[in-house]
Amino acid sequence: MKFVYLLVCISIFCNVKAQKKDFLSEDFNNINSWQQDIKNFINNSDNYILDTSTTYSTDCISKPIPKIDLNEDSTVWKIDINTNFTNSSANYFEIFLVGNSLNTSDENFNGISIATGIFKPYNALSLIKYNGTNKEQIYCNQKKFTSSVVTVTRSKLGIWRINDEIIYSEEPIMEDLFSEYLIVKFKFNKTGAQKFSFKFTEFYQGSDIQDPEPEQSPQASFSEIVINEIMADISPKPFALPDKKYIELFNNSNIDYNLKNYTLIIGNDSITFSEITLKSNDYLIISSENSYSDYGNFFHSQITDKLTIAGKKILLKNTDNQIIDSLTYSVNLYNDETKNSGGFAIEKIDPENNCYQKNNWKASLDLSGGTPGRINSVYAINIDNSLPQILNYDIINNQTFKIEFSKPIFSIDAKLNKIKAETQDITAQKSIVQFPNSLTEGENILKISAMDFCKNTLEDTIFTINYTKFEVEKIYAINKNQVLINFSNEIKNAELKNFQLKNNSTQPIVVNITSDKKGVLLTFEENFVNKEKYELNIYNLKNTISDTLKINTYNFQYKRLEYQDIVINEILFNPKKGAKRFVELYNNSNNEILLYGLKFTNVLTEKSCIIDSMIFLQPKNYAVLTPDSLDIKNNYDCGKIFIQNKKFPTLNEKEGIITIQSIENTTLDSVYYSQNMHNKFLTSTDGVSLERVSFSDSFTWRSAAESSLFATPGKENSQQDFQNEILEENINQNLETKNSYTNEITIENQLFTPLNEDKMYTIHFNFKNQETTLNIYIYDTKGRLKRTLKKNFVVSRGDTVFWDGFDDDSNSCKTGIYIVLINALTQQGMSKNYKKVCVIGTNN
Repeated sequence: MKFVYLLVCISIFCNVKAQKKDFLSEDFNNINSWQQDIKNFINNSDNYILDTSTTYSTDCISKPIPKIDLNEDSTVWKIDINTNFTNSSANYFEIFLVGNSLNTSDENFNGISIATGIFKPYNALSLIKYNGTNKEQIYCNQKKFTSSVVTVTRSKLGIWRINDEIIYSEEPIMEDLFSEYLIVKFKFNKTGAQKFSFKFTEFYQGSDIQDPEPEQSPQASFSEIVINEIMADISPKPFALPDKKYIELFNNSNIDYNLKNYTLIIGNDSITFSEITLKSNDYLIISSENSYSDYGNFFHSQITDKLTIAGKKILLKNTDNQIIDSLTYSVNLYNDETKNSGGFAIEKIDPENNCYQKNNWKASLDLSGGTPGRINSVYAINIDNSLPQILNYDIINNQTFKIEFSKPIFSIDAKLNKIKAETQDITAQKSIVQFPNSLTEGENILKISAMDFCKNTLEDTIFTINYTKFEVEKIYAINKNQVLINFSNEIKNAELKNFQLKNNSTQPIVVNITSDKKGVLLTFEENFVNKEKYELNIYNLKNTISDTLKINTYNFQYKRLEYQDIVINEILFNPKKGAKRFVELYNNSNNEILLYGLKFTNVLTEKSCIIDSMIFLQPKNYAVLTPDSLDIKNNYDCGKIFIQNKKFPTLNEKEGIITIQSIENTTLDSVYYSQNMHNKFLTSTDGVSLERVSFSDSFTWRSAAESSLFATPGKENSQQDFQNEILEENINQNLETKNSYTNEITIENQLFTPLNEDKMYTIHFNFKNQETTLNIYIYDTKGRLKRTLKKNFVVSRGDTVFWDGFDDDSNSCKTGIYIVLINALTQQGMSKNYKKVCVIGTNN
């Protein structure tokens, strides 16, 4: 009884295994079960489906089938195809074995077809994959196709065959592969008309198709195959070798390796090896010169023609994209100055030493110029006892680091704040380590030890990482339509979509990252309103280690810089021999000011420099502008804020006019200086700066005190006590007098030329006292009166006076500097004198 039961079980099991879904019914090839728009296809006497059209075009016929999941089981299509014509781009067929719709041009179409005439060579049979409107040839038989029976199988594991030839054995061509239609297309001209027919003889899905066991080809690991010899310079020609460049590989292991699909990379060029075996302890010569095949195992490739004299990086990778060996070669690897000019190969001394490159290479000693295909002429045991060193490390993100070593590394041990790395990926001299913990705010300890392939061990090396949270440090409107945002970290990239001005119609139209990569400059399409507050949203901005600013709102205010917000407070225009000049700027306002974009100009020469440093100057603080900050620091007792600019204009050692302008070209201060302003009792004024006595007076200057080494760059002026006396005296004056002269006079076109009516020297008056009487005189630098511009002139607020550059005799004044003396007298009897400077330039 038990015996009978066993037989039944075996019988049932066998029947189940043999079951298959057969889609080939009796009328499968009957033309009436197929669909066609124009009745060109018929059944001939042998029950083949034949195209009878003589109208030269593309005919199509299709058949709906039950929806098939090709991943469910193995599938077989067997088709008898008759092509009594020569297959070409003009006469060809395409049979879609897999199709998810009838429209093969639809963007959602997925399908697999066998065809001729679509890809080169046009007369050969191809297997083609359709993914939307893209089509890809994944196999070509290469042989001329003639009438024959074609059997196509697809295993449920994704392996395709045509007539038992495995044609695709990697990952499945498509995932979720379903078929609902068979589609046959035939394109022809007069030589192919009425000469195409086909018939399906098998079409089923079943489990009797066995996938072949894939051949397991061993993968070479690091240093098992090495770059052993390079002929990169054939000028002059090698003495007794072919006049072509080459690379030699050496199998350093006891395993024979098939190099199929291995990759050799030289610079930006690469090749993939076809079927070729590199046996244990054997060599492979790679060159475009076929005569190198006489020297041993040979692979033809033109990639070696890309070798240059030096500087190219060479990599050999296995099919898993792992680096087996790499080398950046240079003339230093010759280690022989008599041979590094060309005609000799560089050879590896010890193939088993892959710890360090430079000391393991040498110019060939062979008189022919090299030893392709045989043991190197410089071969020797070259033991490396040098320790690996850490050259650099980069933070990829909060938990991941990239570490670069001085030589290839076998293993690494890394800890972040005493917690060991959970993953590490080592590729030659570089390693990626990832920790389960993240960097914390403040000080972090990274500890690394490593061992190279020669078992030289680097003991624990400790790095201290100060991590700062990613946030906005400052946001500042630098002018009427630009905002600068400073961050605590370097940012990765920035786009317009990351920024939006809240509740405002104007939006950024240009975004630029600053040179230090810690700032963003936004340019807006409309101007800001002076002193109005704005809110800026920042969305999903990332720094270089992928920290992200989510949605955050930041406030800023545009404040236009006005006259004397920044003043020139000290000038060194006649330095000691070989020393450098400087000017000192002072923030005379009550607001923080960004110095970026300020323009310093020598008016006489029209030479200028623009401050490109992102320096914020606090109220009542100083900054020093100079071409060489180190020189100034070495010669004087200095403050902290220096701006070095190599384009700092040369200053005349006798006299001159200098200005400082805002990024919006508003003149913030203008100063006339002269050698005569120095203390007349000084025996020499070389290296002595002029210091401003009062921030509100641009005409009163004093020589810096000897007790301050004759200059106070970046610090309070040595004449500050005298300045305090002036201020105290002003405080004791009548309050109305003080208020009567606040921003009374502004100058336009300080540098001008006569006869230029559109650009004359212009004086704007803004006296609070409505009836102020003016007397205005023009003097040259020798004190001679040149022009009485106004006499007993009653001025009101907003009045303007022009000087055209002519003297009292209607003669054009010469090019040079002129002093404008303005005497103002109010009805109350209060009087004040103003001294301004102007410059007549040259007519071009």
